Amino acid sequence: GRLLALAGLALLGICVLAGLAIGSNQTNQRALATLYERDIDTLVRLQRIESSLLEVRFRAAGVLLEQMPIPGSLNHLRETRTQIAAYWQALAPKAEASFTEGEPRERFDQLKQGWDAVDGTLAKLESAYAAKDKNAVTSVLEEDWAVLHRRAVKPLQGLIPDTRAIAEAAYVSAAGTSR
Repeated sequence: GRLLALAGLALLGICVLAGLAIGSNQTNQRALATLYERDIDTLVRLQRIESSLLEVRFRAAGVLLEQMPIPGSLNHLRETRTQIAAYWQALAPKAEASFTEGEPRERFDQLKQGWDAVDGTLAKLESAYAAKDKNAVTSVLEEDWAVLHRRAVKPLQGLIPDTRAIAEAAYVSAAGTSR
């Protein structure tokens, strides 16, 4: 009888440990899914939008310095506009869920409100390239790009470290829960 009671107690202990392991694994899986789907994906899309915009500006300056051809820059701009639009469309709902309070929320709201400056400026640059009008390219870089930078690029650049901090906090929280 005593041996059977000890075996039953050992079996109960094994079942409790297995249950804890399964629960902990599910919690960690959810934390990792959130970390990847929301935070890491958001970070990558923010960085791609930023680098794409900086590359467009660099190429426009190259056109003015006659270091870059207009037809190649026009093709690049058209591809980049499509990519940026796709990044934004995928990013916006996830960022809405990530940036819920404080400065990150303010920056994201600024970015949303200023997003029209991105498409508007890129459209003007595309028109200037299509007309092969370097004066119009100069005007876009000197006037429109400053507005684009203030309304979109600056908040975007602020959101990149915010996203890293949010991802780090999610990781630390998940690591603390699994202990």
